[in-house]
Amino acid sequence: MANVAQGGTYIWTATIRDGNGALADCADLALTIADPNGDELAGFPVTAPAIVHLGLGEYTYEWDVAALADLGVYDADWSGTVDGLAVGGSDSVQVVQAGSIASEGLTYATLLDLQTTLQRTGVDDEEWITSQAEAALVDGVDRITEELETDFFRHPTAGTEVRYLRGSGSALLHVHSGIVSLTTVQIRTSRTADWVTLDATDYDLESRAAHDPNQAAATVYPYDHIRLNGTGDYSRWPKGERLIEFTGVFGWPAVPRRAVEANVAMARQLMSADRTYPGGVISPDEAGRPVLPSRLPDAVYRLKAWASSLHYSCGV
Repeated sequence: MANVAQGGTYIWTATIRDGNGALADCADLALTIADPNGDELAGFPVTAPAIVHLGLGEYTYEWDVAALADLGVYDADWSGTVDGLAVGGSDSVQVVQAGSIASEGLTYATLLDLQTTLQRTGVDDEEWITSQAEAALVDGVDRITEELETDFFRHPTAGTEVRYLRGSGSALLHVHSGIVSLTTVQIRTSRTADWVTLDATDYDLESRAAHDPNQAAATVYPYDHIRLNGTGDYSRWPKGERLIEFTGVFGWPAVPRRAVEANVAMARQLMSADRTYPGGVISPDEAGRPVLPSRLPDAVYRLKAWASSLHYSCGV
């Protein structure tokens, strides 16, 4: 599920097809958005011209999120008719605290990490092409994130955000997106029931990724499971959508060393600094050589394999 910050803009998209599966235009297409409580937002539903027709069967709506919008999941429903038949669909986006979405330009490795690998420490910045190196580090993280479909940053970078998780009806809840810290945990038995706030003593945070159930949040590994310990009124998480609400910080409390090494290797390759790829001879004057064919460094593949294995034993 995508995130959008308070005060930001989110583009809802719709693809309309007829009864035969072919792209088709929908003259009466409408969009309704409901807030986290299920209430329809003021000003909706919207229709054309607010809904923009991009081409045959393709539509978008640009939603300006209020600066003080409630945090949580917003559901959108498209509806209309094509050749007398009802068409439509649904989508969701999570509104998070303003400033909580990591800004572009973040890297795992520092410029010094890259300089050290290239044996360029102490070299004049202008001679070493600092701007090129910094851009390569940023582009390297983008490439790594695209390959892994996740990142190792702290989300949000400041403050907290609200997330909803799906319970399985057991005492153990898998949170493989990672928990840095939790402020509040609330549950409810149905979508219309009142929220109940759990005491911090009602549950235990566990870090299976670190192979240590007592792993501290201050270390490199985040918590990735939360277990009801039976000391409170609830022994099982409710089963269903949007019945569990967490307020806290998610992601990784610190960037793992493997990600730093992958960022350096990727940046080095993007700078055309490694003709032989990882494991080859490092030359002091290798930066700035002609662009070579792109192939992910071994450090990136190792990072991907490690990240994929973190929750292998969970079976979910």
